[in-house]
Parts: sequence; C-alpha cells; structure tokens
Amino acid sequence: MQKPMDIVVRPNRPEQFLPAYGNSPPGGAQGLPPETPERSLLAPILRQWWLVLIFMLMGAGIAAYYLSRTVPLYNSYSKIYIEPTASAVAEALGSVERGNYLSTQVEVIQSSQILSRVADAPGIRGMKTFLPANGDPVAFLREQLSVELERKTDMIVVSLNSPWPDEAAAIVTAVVNAYDAYCSEARDDKNNKLLQSLEKTKAEQDALLDKLNEDRRAFRIKHANLSDKPENNPAQSDNLGMISASLTEAQIKLIDASVAYGSGHPNVIALQNSVAGLRHMYDDEMEKLKRQNEGTADLQELNGKISQATVFEEKLAERIRTIQMATNGRKLIEINVFEPARVPDSPSFPRKYRTMAIAIVAGMLLGAGLALLRDRLDGRMRSVEEIQNIIGLPILGVVP
Repeated sequence: MQKPMDIVVRPNRPEQFLPAYGNSPPGGAQGLPPETPERSLLAPILRQWWLVLIFMLMGAGIAAYYLSRTVPLYNSYSKIYIEPTASAVAEALGSVERGNYLSTQVEVIQSSQILSRVADAPGIRGMKTFLPANGDPVAFLREQLSVELERKTDMIVVSLNSPWPDEAAAIVTAVVNAYDAYCSEARDDKNNKLLQSLEKTKAEQDALLDKLNEDRRAFRIKHANLSDKPENNPAQSDNLGMISASLTEAQIKLIDASVAYGSGHPNVIALQNSVAGLRHMYDDEMEKLKRQNEGTADLQELNGKISQATVFEEKLAERIRTIQMATNGRKLIEINVFEPARVPDSPSFPRKYRTMAIAIVAGMLLGAGLALLRDRLDGRMRSVEEIQNIIGLPILGVVP
C-alpha cells in the first residue's frame, strides 16, 4: 500500500489546470502564458564573478610580462621656426606659397645631405642608438627620424625615439645644427651670386649712363639754339614715367629670379616677357612724344633714356646695399629654435599605466562575454518565478 505522501494526484482532465476561458492569467493575454521578461545581463556576470576576475588577472599578467620584456623608448624633440626677415625673400620665392616652402624644408631636413652632416658631427658615430642599423647613422635616421610640420602653425618639429635619452637629445640637436649650417652656406652662396649679378648689371648701367650724358652734352653743343624746356622733357610725361617705373621694377625682379631659379624657369620666362612688353610700351610712348615735338625729338629721346637709366641705376644701388647688409650679419631667412632638444625624464613608449589599464579592461570584457555565453548555453532554471514564467502555470508547491 502506497503511503499518502507518495501519491501524486493527477487530474482526469488537464483542462482543470488551464486558465478558464475569459479569465486572463496575471501578466499575460487571454489563454496564453505570460511573456517571458528580458533577462538581465548583469545577473549572470555577477553570478560568475570569479570568471571575470580570472580574466582580469590574466590581462594584468600579460601586460606585466609585455612591459618587462619591452625596451622603453625615450622621445626627444625640437621645434624650429623659419621666418623670412627681408622683403627680398618674398620676391625670390615668386609664386611659391609659404606652406609649400615649409614642406620643402621638411624634406630638406630629412635629405641625405643633412643626415650625412649629422653623421659627421663630433660624437655621433659610435652611439648605441644606431646599433639596429649596424652602426650606420644615415640609414637609421632615414627610417627613424621624424620631421613634421606642426598643424595650425609654421613650426617644424624634429623628433627621435631612442632607448638612450641622452643620445636622443644629442642626435636631434645635431640635426637642427646641421640644417642651420646648410641654410647659412646656401644663403651665402645665393647672396654672392646675386651680388655679382647686380654689381655686373650696375657697372653696365653706369657705363651706359655716362655715354648718354656725354651724348647729351655733345648734342647741346651742336644745337645750342635748342632749350631744355620742361614741356619737352619726357620725364615730365605722366604716362611715360609710370611705364619707366614699372620697367625698372620688372628688371630688378628679373635679376633676382634669374639667380634664384635659373634661365629656364617659368617665373624667369614670365618676367622676361613682362620686361619686353614694358620696353615696347616705353618705346611707343617715346615715339609719340617725338612726333609731337619734332624740333626737339632727338633731345627728348636722350633725356628719356637718361631718366630711365638713372632710375634703374638707383634701384640697383639700393638693392645691392640691402643684400650687403644681409650678408654682413642680417639673415634673409632666420631660423629660430623655439624649443631645443631636452633629455626626456620618462619613456614615451610603452606607457605603463595606459597599457596595464587597457589589458585589465580587455580581460574584464572578455570574462564578462564568456560569462554571458555560459549563461546562454546553460538550460537550468534557478528560481520559481523563472519556472512559472516559462511554463505559464501556477506553482502548487516547492520541495526544499
């Protein structure tokens, strides 16, 4: 005989346990089980907190091992500013924009010519920094030296990473000094060529001016009855004066551009065409004045040539004085070192605290993801409410 406590009462009709028609179970629609609420993502993670902790410790351990095996690198940098201090530079640059010029200087600093100067500087060869390149400073710097144009400024930043902080600062300083020396030599050479060209042109202009003055004196002696009236002087013509001034400026610019770029450069060709056009305009204006004053035409022509030659000679003399002042100490391009290279106190790579934090957070996320996956794969039900929500039937009792 079965004991009463072992008897399970089974209903004859299963419909007895189903909700009556027209009555809605709590939290559900008519005749349907209530909707299963969304599972909380935090609950399974907290239930398996040990898994999250294990992965966090694993991440911290991996980061510690990586930091212990990685050679720290120290970054030293210097900021330089290239400032044109004379109007002649703007003329010499022509149509080249300031940004393009600075970008060119960035490439110059990284060129083999500058790097070779750095390698030949005292104390550079034999540094331990160059060991990865078999002791070749030029090969190492070509790959590792960073030269960039700082955003929103005209600063050029020269930087280098090295396991030895004092060597990093010494190498960056050597690069800046080599570039400064190169610019000084190029500037002096360019100034000398420009001075030679200007002085040669001025000597030719002085000889021409002397000849024109002599011709005018001879003409006046031969034609003593002609007077040098202001209205007969072409220099008093406004149109001719403006053309003469423009012609003089174009001739000066042509001399500068020829030295800066060479004879075949588009800027030089454009200036040559401009000079030819202005000279043609000057001759046409002179012919008009000669036709208006036939009696003094020859004298007008001599006076006009003397006036134009005198203005041109004065501009040449002024330009020569400007270049001589620059050569004697004033630089056409001033290289200012705003931030000299310093020996860094702490490594720039790797960043210990940042690396450790990233590893711990990554371990925590990985552990949390694995905890959620385990919870999804686990089919067990852990609470009365979860059972009731899934089967949609009331719970009669709980066995401890």
